Amino acid sequence: MAAKKVTITVDEEILKRLAPYRDRVNLSALASQAIAAELDRLEKKNGGAFKARERELVGGRPIGT
Repeated sequence: MAAKKVTITVDEEILKRLAPYRDRVNLSALASQAIAAELDRLEKKNGGAFKARERELVGGRPIGT
């Protein structure tokens, strides 16, 4: 499976908990496994995969807010 690079913000407390394992854990693999597990949980709760978006999301803040 091809991988794509993403940037995320992680809570400082989670990073502190992770610190002792940094030399033994591949952070990319850990994040990928955690995301996959959460998607599995959400899809099970939903009764299957979520429907695809009907259109792309519009970026930015709405005008006048």
